[in-house]
Amino acid sequence: MKFDLKKIKSIDHCCTGCRSPAKCCCARYDILISEAEMQRILNIFPLAASYCPNLAKDGEWLNVFEDAEDGQIRIDTDENELCVFAYRQKKLIRCALHSVAVDLKIPVTHVKPFHCLLWPLAVSEGAEPAVSIQENALDFPCNRRRESEHVCASIAETIQLLF
Repeated sequence: MKFDLKKIKSIDHCCTGCRSPAKCCCARYDILISEAEMQRILNIFPLAASYCPNLAKDGEWLNVFEDAEDGQIRIDTDENELCVFAYRQKKLIRCALHSVAVDLKIPVTHVKPFHCLLWPLAVSEGAEPAVSIQENALDFPCNRRRESEHVCASIAETIQLLF
């Protein structure tokens, strides 16, 4: 796997929660997951529902997954196009899956989908995949342009965690 270090070094990322779905990665992308990722989410679903009461109706858990292309599974969104695992805390949009991992003191990789963990990075498809920055990452307030010899700490942590 190749890493486009020039682009990766050109961005600073700090997630503090979003104020609006219009500027939130939880609302701008389809989240495709594998069967294994779905199973990990299902294992903590009741805990996630404690943050997102919309995951249950009349005492029953809702099916928030749908079949997508290439055998993958898509996570549903709500009326604001937000991922169903997004919730508001102090007027900021947060991730219930991330919150559950913190509550359980387990690595977020055990419950949060790869593509969510990857943000604002992106992996290109092709003969030789490359890791770079999501094309429109600078449209989001959690990302800023920077000039540095080094990768910002949060992105370096993501790279170490996932690769």
